[in-house]
Amino acid sequence: MGQERSKLEVMDADGDFLTREVFVTVFYVPHPHKDIATAAERALRAYLELVSFRHLTEYADPNGEWQSLTEQSFRDLLTQWFPGSTPNADVILSGGGTGTPEFWLRYFGNAFAGTDGEASYLWCWVSRAFWDAHRDRTLEFVDRLAQGLPFSSGYASLGLSGGEKWRRQALASRYLGLDIARPVAVCLDIDDMAAGSYWLNYFGPELCAAVGGIGALRNGLPDEVGIEKLPTGGCRIQLGPEPRLGDVNRRERLQLNEALASFLLSRNVLHVPMKCVYFEDSNRLSDPEAQRAWHLRFASGA
Repeated sequence: MGQERSKLEVMDADGDFLTREVFVTVFYVPHPHKDIATAAERALRAYLELVSFRHLTEYADPNGEWQSLTEQSFRDLLTQWFPGSTPNADVILSGGGTGTPEFWLRYFGNAFAGTDGEASYLWCWVSRAFWDAHRDRTLEFVDRLAQGLPFSSGYASLGLSGGEKWRRQALASRYLGLDIARPVAVCLDIDDMAAGSYWLNYFGPELCAAVGGIGALRNGLPDEVGIEKLPTGGCRIQLGPEPRLGDVNRRERLQLNEALASFLLSRNVLHVPMKCVYFEDSNRLSDPEAQRAWHLRFASGA
């Protein structure tokens, strides 16, 4: 990533992390758990193959308590949630820090996915250090998810782990390229729309068709944007060779993100979550306007 900027690590006086910079991947899947259990299990195994038990050390039990993740407990987890014997599934794996994990995965298999715009989702990240050291392997993993999950939209981006909402929001208001979206809220009404404008964007077949297909994307976006057709019928859109932060204080515009967001907005497929507000104002009250502004931060005229 060169020397463009330092890592965004905020620590308290005791040396504990308040926020960490991570590399985030999210896929939204408009199918209920029972229909995607096999694909979801493969995705979980792929993530564990990427990071190993050395980095992924805990899982959340049904009571929300953290337990040690071992080969045996991982097998027990798979037996509990797969292959789709329950209407829902909620698997949470973590490692490398309490409250601000370096490694994280949550698979939420939603029984209502595919109705009223709801979706299941897979949300995971790796530490910034892991991303820097294993870029190619990580990108291969993201592409593997895109090949195995019947997703509607997905993305990969720099993002933030942990911290209070106000702290994440403050950092994201300066660094526009950081992802702070909460899939648990976004999944409630995303339907077949695009989750946003990110460094790597994955469109499922329905979303790709809704924007006019590969041809319309190539005609409507700058030449620097990489657009690739996927074997599943969707497409992969890459905004430049490297993910960038977009530091507002340094007047660093992310023009390719702006171009994609404006393109999506003009076709009415840029999603803004409405059913659930997860942003907060300075009084810790729900802030729907700030949430809308962040989701539309790259879209001119929104």
